[in-house]
Amino acid sequence: MMQAAYVNASALADWKGVLAQRGLDTARVDELLSKPNTAGNAYGHQVIGLGDFVTTVESAGKVNNRSGLSWAVGLAANYAKRGRVGRAVMGGKTLGAVFRRLVQYYPLIQDHTDLNLQVSERWTTLGYRILDPDIWPRTEDALYTLGVFAGFVKTAAPEAWSSVEISVEAEKELIRADLSDVVEANVIYGADANAIRFPTQLMSRQVDLLPAVDNDYLSGLSRLLSEKNRTKKMSDRARQLIFQGLSTGKINQDYIAKELGVSCRTLRRKLSDEGLSFQCLLDECRRRVAMLEFKVSPGQSLSEMALKLGYSEHSTFSRAFQRWAGVAPQEYRKLV
Repeated sequence: MMQAAYVNASALADWKGVLAQRGLDTARVDELLSKPNTAGNAYGHQVIGLGDFVTTVESAGKVNNRSGLSWAVGLAANYAKRGRVGRAVMGGKTLGAVFRRLVQYYPLIQDHTDLNLQVSERWTTLGYRILDPDIWPRTEDALYTLGVFAGFVKTAAPEAWSSVEISVEAEKELIRADLSDVVEANVIYGADANAIRFPTQLMSRQVDLLPAVDNDYLSGLSRLLSEKNRTKKMSDRARQLIFQGLSTGKINQDYIAKELGVSCRTLRRKLSDEGLSFQCLLDECRRRVAMLEFKVSPGQSLSEMALKLGYSEHSTFSRAFQRWAGVAPQEYRKLV
């Protein structure tokens, strides 16, 4: 299994501030903030368990069905509290610089997460997805995080918000609310990742959030990031790439080894040192994603699920699932 994932504790402080302002109960947030962590303070900030954070946020965001609380907390977030990464992000002088730095250094803010920026001539999409399938539900976390991104867009170009589009992983029937009323934008449900899409021309918009940082400062963050990657187990680094690539088909051993910067032989040897093979690792990731898919998209066909997991035929997926779970996928669907 993957090593424990952590998130910068200031994310929870965002929640405490808004809950207190609205006269809502902060007990669960206070309890988590007071928990000692074993991850240390190597990256210049206190951390808390990502799973604990998401569980707390899911509960707080849904208290008394207060629709929009998570989004509001994200909009009100003060990224300057994110330590060295926060200062670098908010020191960007254009929206593009802010988001590129956010993507580059996000692993120092939160583990086991895919944050990516796709820029085309017309549209730019900033996507966010927790890669640990066992951390679910995570709808309120998604709305909170997208709210943070939206805050940057609204700061740079408040008049352009009507052109923005929001995507969320969860199906609409699972959220049981019309999020378009909350975010004041078009919302797409059941997406592969949570995302905010906006016109690419906004990337050049000027922002003035914090004083600029120099190249030495950014180089220091890059060294911290390299150090963190070096300390991660090879299996965890490979898992993350597998989870990222399952929906795109980029999950063969050659691709994973290339992305990790090692030869296939080295990858096999390092995984073997951990008592694993690449196929075992791939099967584990497919199994965990399949379990999540049954919860997230109950109406999804087995053929669609098989393709998402990298199988060319659903019959092959069905045999593999029976081997993993001890029951056929059709039977498992009835149990969840």
